[in-house]
Amino acid sequence: MNIKAYYDYIFTDRKRYEPVCVIDVWMQRRDYLVAAGSTVAIGGLSGCLGDENDEEAVVRFGLTAVEGDVDTREQWQPLFEYIENETGVTIEVNESSDYSAILQAFRNDQIDVSGTPHTIGIIGERMEVTDVVGLRRAFGTDREFAFITTHPDDDITDIAELAGSEIVFADPLSTPGAMFPLHMLSEGGLDVGDAPDGDPVDFEADYADHAIAREQLINRESVKAAGTGSFSVVEHVPEDQLPDRFVENDPAADSAGSAEPALDLLAVSQPIPRPPILSRREWESEWRESVEQALLDAPSEAFISEEAEFPLWFDGVVTGGIEEYEPVADVMTELGIDLDAYESMS
Repeated sequence: MNIKAYYDYIFTDRKRYEPVCVIDVWMQRRDYLVAAGSTVAIGGLSGCLGDENDEEAVVRFGLTAVEGDVDTREQWQPLFEYIENETGVTIEVNESSDYSAILQAFRNDQIDVSGTPHTIGIIGERMEVTDVVGLRRAFGTDREFAFITTHPDDDITDIAELAGSEIVFADPLSTPGAMFPLHMLSEGGLDVGDAPDGDPVDFEADYADHAIAREQLINRESVKAAGTGSFSVVEHVPEDQLPDRFVENDPAADSAGSAEPALDLLAVSQPIPRPPILSRREWESEWRESVEQALLDAPSEAFISEEAEFPLWFDGVVTGGIEEYEPVADVMTELGIDLDAYESMS
């Protein structure tokens, strides 16, 4: 789904959910309800709760299965159990196939909390439907970076040399894997045209994911550069090519140069705040403050499931507000994504 289609979808009135009750299932078996199809139904709790006090103690947590066969509910279960033990609430899990549905659920009073990408936090703030609880932390930092890497055999030393070439990126909605690399290409003198929503002018753009982008740079001679999150390629970059701002802010710098083949680092973004945990702005519950504080106070072990095949990628939540994401909003605007237009549609 391209950028335009993604945001158009956010503001449609289609109904994504049908009401179901999962409270008894969760309380008795700590299991999750998965509805047939691509989304788990979110919605009305009336008629399935014992009394009003029970209803007040339910926190509806929105999840999105964004990585193929990854069991998202299994990933988050240790954190949910920690929150329940710390606060006395019951977590109701509501899973959807995409983040646009998560934003719709916030708008329609169907979820209270969710972990989302930067874009949903920015749009949700402008629509006055979400608040930032905090920034996610991984590898000891709440910042990440975007890299543009090239193959040493091509001896590319300047972004201008990529004119007319094929460049592969992660998903077009990815902040470190598309938006910031495109911004760096633009700053380097290339005309990015309508990318990531449309075609660039000075180069050919392909989109995949971070790992595939890296592998295509390594294995396809026609690909001359990859725009990805630093985590995908830092092991292939020689340590002496890393700038101080990366070394000082990202512990992953310790793994530089540990993998073959070597890749050259052409450009590095400024530090990017990691994605947020959001809560619904109109969530008026006596449990809200304690749940949000539990998320911020949770120790790293509360985020890790020893049984999960793919554990959560982050191990903490740190205090921060929407102002942290101003650099991301600025880049989106510079790439032609009209945030004000979407705000007016809310």
